[in-house]
Amino acid sequence: MGLYDVYRTYISRFEFEIESISSVHSKPLLLPPSIRVESFYYTFYAFAIVCLLHLFLLTMIRANKTKKLKLRDDTLSIQNSYQATNLCVNLTLGLYGLYTWLTIVPGLYTIPPPDKITGFLQFIPFSAAQLGYNMWSIPMGVLVIGESKAMLGHHVAALIISFLANFFTVGYRYYSPFFLGVYELSSVPLAIMNSFKKNREWANKNSPISFVTAKVMFAVFYLVIRVILGTPQMWDNMRIATILFGGCGDIYCRLLVGTFCVLGYFLALLQYAWGYLVVTGLYQVWRGNNNNNNSNSSSSSSSSTDKKKD
Repeated sequence: MGLYDVYRTYISRFEFEIESISSVHSKPLLLPPSIRVESFYYTFYAFAIVCLLHLFLLTMIRANKTKKLKLRDDTLSIQNSYQATNLCVNLTLGLYGLYTWLTIVPGLYTIPPPDKITGFLQFIPFSAAQLGYNMWSIPMGVLVIGESKAMLGHHVAALIISFLANFFTVGYRYYSPFFLGVYELSSVPLAIMNSFKKNREWANKNSPISFVTAKVMFAVFYLVIRVILGTPQMWDNMRIATILFGGCGDIYCRLLVGTFCVLGYFLALLQYAWGYLVVTGLYQVWRGNNNNNNSNSSSSSSSSTDKKKD
């Protein structure tokens, strides 16, 4: 097949996608009331479960702090329970998302774009869980943890995208098991790594190599899931979202789809920016090990990466 034939094939496919995606504009803005009510209940249940889980873990940590964890104050207990809650939620969503993505979600190029945009209502539990989780996580991050602006921006963007998937016809729910589920597997070693950072004295005394091990695990998980596997998903999602935005004929469509596009591109750029920091930190850890430095010097050499993720 010559270069011209490849070009014509691409143009024909692009024109077909534009025509098929244009059919989405005739659909109602909101999902049916019964589905919206169901999504609301899912979100409420998720929020309540996360809050109760956090209170349970906080109680357990407070009960053990004097004998085992030797925490400095109650603020550190809350920070540790926050990371433990993140670990439990991310592990649950990640495993559920991985199972769904591998066994239920159709192939990326086997589904027509309109179905990816408006279909797959059975994946609403992913967006509802993320919405409820971020409703808990954002106030905690602002008031207690003091998370970075980039991480808070990530949480806010995820909350808005989850809200759109929960209640609007244009929800891109086909991608929910991967973006709102599988993605969270990379956050499991991150929660472990942040816990070691908050309890550096305890970690250095009991398991000095654990912090570097968690850091390397996080780097591998992040690069494999969010960069290597995530890039085709992000490209396909933003491509059809941009095509849909180009065909909007009213202010409501432009506002809705435009918001998704802006947040989608923001999250994509953020993933790659963090990916660069992850690679840099991983290289510094490797170089530190080659120079026979101890685990503390390896940890400090990649502190710039950790600050972005803390």
